[in-house]
Amino acid sequence: MVGRRRALLAKASTSPGHRRFPLAPRISAPYPPFVSFRKERMPGLRHRSMVEVNEFLVLDFIRERGDTTRPEIARELAMSAASVSRLVHRLRESGLIQESEGSAGGAGRPRSRISFNPGAGAVVAVDLGGTRCHGALADLGGSILAEDVRPTREGSSAYATLRRCIDRLRAESAERGLPVAAIAIGVPAIVDAQTGRALGGPNVDWQGFDLLGRLAKDVDVPFTVENDVDLAALAQAWRGEARHLRDFVTLSIGTGIGAAAVVDGRLVKGHHNAAGEVGYMVLTREQLAEPGAGGLGGFERVATGPAIARRAATLLRASPDGSVLAPDSVSPQAVFEAA
Repeated sequence: MVGRRRALLAKASTSPGHRRFPLAPRISAPYPPFVSFRKERMPGLRHRSMVEVNEFLVLDFIRERGDTTRPEIARELAMSAASVSRLVHRLRESGLIQESEGSAGGAGRPRSRISFNPGAGAVVAVDLGGTRCHGALADLGGSILAEDVRPTREGSSAYATLRRCIDRLRAESAERGLPVAAIAIGVPAIVDAQTGRALGGPNVDWQGFDLLGRLAKDVDVPFTVENDVDLAALAQAWRGEARHLRDFVTLSIGTGIGAAAVVDGRLVKGHHNAAGEVGYMVLTREQLAEPGAGGLGGFERVATGPAIARRAATLLRASPDGSVLAPDSVSPQAVFEAA
């Protein structure tokens, strides 16, 4: 039981807790096998109130368990009954959990049942891509309540489109009477956690763009920003095909190409946060002599959605009778459907 609490403490010490900071590289859910206690990580907890940490542990346990009791929480997390009662009271007052009377199963007073309240608030998630911006409003349990999809180039800039998407979903949340607890944003760029600037984002025209600084001025709730494919890998680990894997790679092919590698339950970031930038790989000797095409790498120039459509159009013009597709209107989707 103490080991389980240690795993949760390690999880708390690596979870994102401050606005403008990217997500922690350790996959935080589900546990185990993705979280393991490491003694050297514990000093970081000195910077947190132990009450807040214990509150996190109890809330996370209730959310994962679905339905539980105070004695079960105390036993599984190695806490005293008095501490659990105080923490449950705080969480109930905040609306994050619900408590109801249980049925009598024997002598004595029935034990109350405690459950997570996903309707206590909402979160906004936005995937800003090179072609479209896709946002979603979800409750605290992850159920999607509303979506917003718009072209990335709809506004004067990719950032303007991002802001419109966030504003639309926050308005939807307000209409439902749900306070937005946090915002998570995936971007097709490298985010420098030290400077807050977005680097290497040719599909959204970002090179040194002060993304976190702008968001800090424009958004009044906690937020986190991370590379879009890194977030996709975390999602796969949480609810996708990688739920029970400690080592895997996620490859995303769209307007650009990116990858994210998870090794021993940790998201590999690299010294410059560019570990998954496989789109810049050089595939042929001829590419060494080619000038940069709008900041795109060698792999991206031949294997992204737009690159596939361009290649198909070239082949169709050379042999117009070989396909039902028209070279002037071919799209990546049409190529895959015809393949």
